[in-house]
Amino acid sequence: MLRLGQSVPMVAQVLGISQSFLYR
Repeated sequence: MLRLGQSVPMVAQVLGISQSFLYR
């Protein structure tokens, strides 16, 4: 299982990518 420290950055990257597509 992924640790919280590893899952947080991944979620942040996914959110950033999704926002970039939305604001694109």
